[in-house]
Amino acid sequence: MNSNSNSNSNSNNQNIFPLSFCIPDECIVDEIPKKECVLASLIPGDTSTYLYYGKEKEYNEMYRKSRFAITKMKGGWDCLRHYEILMNGCIPLFENLSECPKYTLTTYPKEWNDEAYALYNNWSDTEEDIQKYNELCERYLDHTRMNCTTTSTTKYFLDNVKDGYHIKNILLLSGHTGINYNRESLWIGLKRYIKSIGGVAVEYEKLPFLYTDNISNDHFVYSNRLVKDEYYNMSETEIVEKIKNKFWDVIIYGKVGPDEIFTFPYYDIVKKKYNKNEIVFLFGSDEIFDLTVTDPTKHHLNMFHRWIPYQPYIDSLNYYKKLGTCFVRELELEL
Repeated sequence: MNSNSNSNSNSNNQNIFPLSFCIPDECIVDEIPKKECVLASLIPGDTSTYLYYGKEKEYNEMYRKSRFAITKMKGGWDCLRHYEILMNGCIPLFENLSECPKYTLTTYPKEWNDEAYALYNNWSDTEEDIQKYNELCERYLDHTRMNCTTTSTTKYFLDNVKDGYHIKNILLLSGHTGINYNRESLWIGLKRYIKSIGGVAVEYEKLPFLYTDNISNDHFVYSNRLVKDEYYNMSETEIVEKIKNKFWDVIIYGKVGPDEIFTFPYYDIVKKKYNKNEIVFLFGSDEIFDLTVTDPTKHHLNMFHRWIPYQPYIDSLNYYKKLGTCFVRELELEL
């Protein structure tokens, strides 16, 4: 069974872990919905079928009433659409999934894709087919509940950060507020967990669209999921003082990557106060970080916040794995 726990076993890359997208637990349907059609109307790549902007309820209903839905690699292999299909009790048909790297999409149930296609390609709407469908769809739903939620991803994250379950106070240095599903989905899970143990979880800069008082709902699954607490408006001055006093048990930088224009706020302070096991980098870029070829001497963005000449994407990850724990969306590890 694929899961985030399929982490890297190479001793040279012990600080690098795959990190798939995930969804809030409450988004998953309780049971297989009533089906009205065989294939969902939205076809990736066919923009004439993209009819659901700003219509979250209708979008989810489209998948719920469908037995199957087509999905595929978008900018990267991991894509929110895969999980929207799964959470709505619909079976994905994932194009060219056999080409996906082993350490990418680690929570997605890749091994069932051929079975899903075989059932779809031979569909005849018989009682036997419907029974096979329900059995497979229930497997997908159970897997989604166990492996693809913000709760399960939070556990995976804490399992792979030193002393993870002794972490009570977390600072997320978000860099900028442009959407990044790795960062947002993990942060929802971490905020909920930290609140449950009476700790403090603060992001800077703020991600206001995650909170229930946000007016717009442009991001569907991630909008309006968190309730602002007494720490939400913590000032920049207090945040920095808490860095200096080592109040935070772990500091997360995200989103990081060669195309993210990330400036690593306060790193000059952080590196003096925190060791590499207390610093996390979230790599949420579309591009594959290919660790089958290595050059650990180069990186994209130096710690003085200046761009240096382009190097292959591999370089930045080899650099930052020396500075902290790296969680990576699109990953090809050296075996």
